[in-house]
Amino acid sequence: MSEHATGTPRDLEAHLIARAWKDEAFRQELLSDPKAVVERELRRQHPDARLPEHVQLQVLEESPTTRYLVLPPKPTVESGEALSDADLAQVAAAGVKIATRKFDNDGYCVGQ
Repeated sequence: MSEHATGTPRDLEAHLIARAWKDEAFRQELLSDPKAVVERELRRQHPDARLPEHVQLQVLEESPTTRYLVLPPKPTVESGEALSDADLAQVAAAGVKIATRKFDNDGYCVGQ
């Protein structure tokens, strides 16, 4: 494999989507065992990375007539309290749309 994604969660997500679009067997594996596939792909970027045991993953495939809205966890701050930069980044990232990028034959991003 040539280039790897830069390592952000959105880069990994973009890699998984691009590869699933190109490789039907990978797509089926991602739909049937998402945690194993995501952990394997994550380790390709960061060999020591592991998903926590308590983390569950679900992969839903949109169709031309069905869309999904993912609600991020509600920030755990008291009313009137300011969100930390980390909280703001998590909330903002949940609504980010994946940019269109070019990918190599292995599904890795090769440019923006």
